[in-house]
Amino acid sequence: MRRRVVGAALMVAIGVGAAGFAAFGPGLSKNATAQLLTATVARTNVAEQVAATGSVSATAVYGLSFGSDPDLTTGTTSSSSTVSSNTSSSGSSTSTTWLVKTVGVNMGDTVAKGQVLAAADTSSATVQLAIARANLASAKATLAIANGSPAATVVAAAKDAISQANLALTTANDNKAIALQQDDLSVQAAQQSLDDAQAQLATVQAGPTADEVATAQDSVNSAQLNLTSAQQNQATTVAQDQLSIEQAQQALAAAQAQYTNAVQQLNADAVVPASSASPAPTANASLLAQDNASISQAAQAVQSAQLALQAAQVKATAAEQQAANQVTAAQDALTTAQRNYTTSTTPSQTAITAAQQAVQSAEQNLASAQQKQSASVTQQKDQLAQAYLALTTAQHSYTQKVGPSTPDVIAADKAAVANAQLTVASAQKTLSLASITAPIDGLVIAVNAQPGALAPSGYAVEIQSPSLQVIAAFTESNVASLEVGQAATATISAIDASVPGTVTEIAPTSSTSSSSSSVVTYDVTVALTNPPARVRSGMSASVAVTTASAADVLAVPATALSGSAGSYTVQVVDASGATKTVAVKVGLVTSSMAEIQGGLTAGETVVTGSSTAKTSTSSGSSSSSKSSSGLSSLGGIAGGAAGGPPAGAPGGQP
Repeated sequence: MRRRVVGAALMVAIGVGAAGFAAFGPGLSKNATAQLLTATVARTNVAEQVAATGSVSATAVYGLSFGSDPDLTTGTTSSSSTVSSNTSSSGSSTSTTWLVKTVGVNMGDTVAKGQVLAAADTSSATVQLAIARANLASAKATLAIANGSPAATVVAAAKDAISQANLALTTANDNKAIALQQDDLSVQAAQQSLDDAQAQLATVQAGPTADEVATAQDSVNSAQLNLTSAQQNQATTVAQDQLSIEQAQQALAAAQAQYTNAVQQLNADAVVPASSASPAPTANASLLAQDNASISQAAQAVQSAQLALQAAQVKATAAEQQAANQVTAAQDALTTAQRNYTTSTTPSQTAITAAQQAVQSAEQNLASAQQKQSASVTQQKDQLAQAYLALTTAQHSYTQKVGPSTPDVIAADKAAVANAQLTVASAQKTLSLASITAPIDGLVIAVNAQPGALAPSGYAVEIQSPSLQVIAAFTESNVASLEVGQAATATISAIDASVPGTVTEIAPTSSTSSSSSSVVTYDVTVALTNPPARVRSGMSASVAVTTASAADVLAVPATALSGSAGSYTVQVVDASGATKTVAVKVGLVTSSMAEIQGGLTAGETVVTGSSTAKTSTSSGSSSSSKSSSGLSSLGGIAGGAAGGPPAGAPGGQP
């Protein structure tokens, strides 16, 4: 960027001074011709500038939420990207749910300060305010009690607490008796279950009786008879169904034969012998009609026979399935009866094991009931003790409430009242902020709320100020020459515009440098003056700040100077083309121009450098080249190279 500024300054110098060339021969070869580069002393404006790049941003961006004060999210370099403490809503609004009712703006709208942008339902905020007021009333009542002035209702409540404690003590005594009685019954029942299980074990181990064996055999015999009957029934059903299907098939075959005969008869009757007496002989119409009627009747008979066959098949399938199911059920019943017979006539190890397990379970239940009985006694004693303690506590509470509390308690109650008052004030403020209004005249840059939906956790609306600024990163070597109030120019290449501005802030600390560069930079804010409407936040910009200037002064290109601060000279070219060294007094010296305060007059010509032209001939062809150099190549003239100030003049006052 500094090169760009230097280039611009050099162009000014060339435009102001009339450049000329003069012969300068000594010391050059016979094939080279030296020419001087010159400039004319003239009046112009000399300015020293430092430049940097940055981006355009609004001077202020506000985030707006329901129930919260506006948050200034961006601003100057010292407050950039900051968020106020109200970001998540203030006070009690943290527990307030906002249902958006209306949104009156869209992104890109221009709004005026105080304009309502969106509104939310106040039901939740109203509830929070009611809760806060109730808590405040409770805190005040507690403080009044602590001061020794309890309300009648408080005294009555304390008396009620004593009565309730007495009732709880009586109930605890009654519960103790009931619990002990129930535990005794549980132990007795468990003992009876153990006795029954032991008796059952003895019975199982003894084996079955003769009556049990006979009963089991009768069950097997009965199941065998049922299976035989089911199998006979199945065979009979299959035979009957097969007969029905065969009969239906025969009926269908007869009907199909009748239909075939009827069709053949129709074909035979439709043939009429040829007769010479009748040019267009025809069949007997009555006979053909009878044949067609016979075909129709035969077709109906075929259809009926087919339906009858299908019905017989469906019925046979259902009957056979039912008979098969009956056989399966009878077989299962016989298997069950045989298994029961085996179980009933032989002492079962499984039954013995089950009976033994039942005895063990009954013993465990008895032990559990006895343990529960013991624990219940302890529990009832504890509950009775707690009831006595609750009565004592209620009596002490009554004594405390009818008399003043200690200073520490009073102080704590006063603090609770103060906190409750703050909560009420916060809830009232939250309720008053149920509508979002514009804090400034500005432009809506984001709308995140929708009617009928809950408000977003972040900002519902964001607006930016109409005024714009550029924040540019200046190197540490340039920032020392910057001051608030200096004029600046911002070049925005995206819209090909240069906008004037003023330095408004210089960051006191350096910006974080990238890991790939060790250059230290400082953010400098330049407020833009009347920027074009096409300028948008985020656009890249180049900023040039004027750090020193001299208006309407004599000036020459900085490359014309030789020497050092306090003893500068220039080479002046007279009308004959001869040069002479002239001491000059300089003022402001920049990288491209130097202010002349004495020693030169307007219109004089000064040397700014030299150019060498060389001509050579080879093999019948010719070529030419031109080279140039600054005054440093003209022995005895010390100074910087073109594009920079001379030695001893770093770009400021000498």
